[in-house]
Amino acid sequence: MMIRYADDFVCAFQFSKDAERFYRVLPKRLKKFNLDVAEDKTSLMRFSRFHVGRKRHFAFLGF
Repeated sequence: MMIRYADDFVCAFQFSKDAERFYRVLPKRLKKFNLDVAEDKTSLMRFSRFHVGRKRHFAFLGF
């Protein structure tokens, strides 16, 4: 799943391996278009609506 607003976006994956690969490849892909990843806004985070002990939400653009 991808949620986008202007030049910001969140990508959600079912499997951690898919997320890790995307995270690793994204900067290389963006470089082809002379774009950079904002390191301070970019991270991998694990969350779940099904596991009580895990985070169930996060802030996107301060909301």
